[in-house]
Amino acid sequence: MVALVAVALYALAPRLADQGPLGAQLMGWREQVNAGRDWLELRGDHLLQDATDRVRSLSDQGANP
Repeated sequence: MVALVAVALYALAPRLADQGPLGAQLMGWREQVNAGRDWLELRGDHLLQDATDRVRSLSDQGANP
């Protein structure tokens, strides 16, 4: 239920941005969520690349004993 409210507020933030302090606060939270999502995507990409590199390295070591 809480997640549904959070998603609804996230979606409504641009429409409410000009509705005074509440709209401004919602847009601030939305920007923070977007920044967090971008950071998580970048970090996830790095983790996946590291894991892929390690698997390839182990595979190469197994192929050349």
